[in-house]
Amino acid sequence: MKNLIKKISIFVLCVLLLPFIISKFIDNNNSNYMEVLNFNIIDLSNGLEEKLNFNDYLSGIISATTSEEDLDYEALKAYAIISRTYAIHNILLLLDSNPNKDIFTTLEIGLTYTKNINNQKILNAINDTKGEVIIYDDSIIMPVFFNNGSGFTRNAIEAWGIDLPYLVGTTSKQDISSSNYIHVSEYSYIELFSKLNSYFIDTNISESSLMNDIIVVQRDSIGYVTEVQIGDMRISGEEFSYALELNSSNFYFEEYNEKIRFICTGMGHGVGLSIYGANIMAKEGFKCHEILHHYYKNTEITNLYKNKNILTKK
Repeated sequence: MKNLIKKISIFVLCVLLLPFIISKFIDNNNSNYMEVLNFNIIDLSNGLEEKLNFNDYLSGIISATTSEEDLDYEALKAYAIISRTYAIHNILLLLDSNPNKDIFTTLEIGLTYTKNINNQKILNAINDTKGEVIIYDDSIIMPVFFNNGSGFTRNAIEAWGIDLPYLVGTTSKQDISSSNYIHVSEYSYIELFSKLNSYFIDTNISESSLMNDIIVVQRDSIGYVTEVQIGDMRISGEEFSYALELNSSNFYFEEYNEKIRFICTGMGHGVGLSIYGANIMAKEGFKCHEILHHYYKNTEITNLYKNKNILTKK
């Protein structure tokens, strides 16, 4: 009888302790990968220093930089992976130059942040992609993105003179259905003359000869302007489009009704992932990993809970 009671007691004890043991084992295996690094994320938006956990920070990034209501869930999951990858990539750069650093939400990481009001769809996307980042050659990539393109994305080497093998041109045919695919901006001669002179100095241009003073010197392989001559000054296509608040540097211009108008294709720099294109791909049935592999060539998706050594690679 004593042996029976002892066996029953041992059985009950195991039944009671087993869930606890399993949960501790899982917790140990899934311990916060960010513990590998030594930093704090500080939010100053309410005038006080508030320490954020990393997922809260990700949630705020996604809230600030896209409209989750417009995104298919697979596209939102892809965007959560991009945001996590982008943030960790830049945090690693900051910590490399200054270990044990406090990271502030005021654009120090290069991503806009706003305090999120617990949007469940965003939180679900973060949780469903828990720990996932994009890598190339065992290193975390810089997953740049833009609003929508011209039917193709650009090569980083052509756009910025930086050879990043995962940022090479690819199709983004879904972009042509966007309302931002083509945008026209018109300026009177005096408006354009004033705008250029307020942004650039010593151009030596005149209001009456603007059509001759502005020359597109070079375009990349898919039509984005890479170099512009304004009078005596040469600037990049990005600088020129930024000064005139054009949707992109994929433009041409013409005289029309005594004005100069710029016809732009796409919206943004055109390198990396097109948010609009990714969303349409998701609606067409592509999963988030398929979308990311399409726009970031020859990359892998890894999980930092299982591959923490990625965080310590130079």
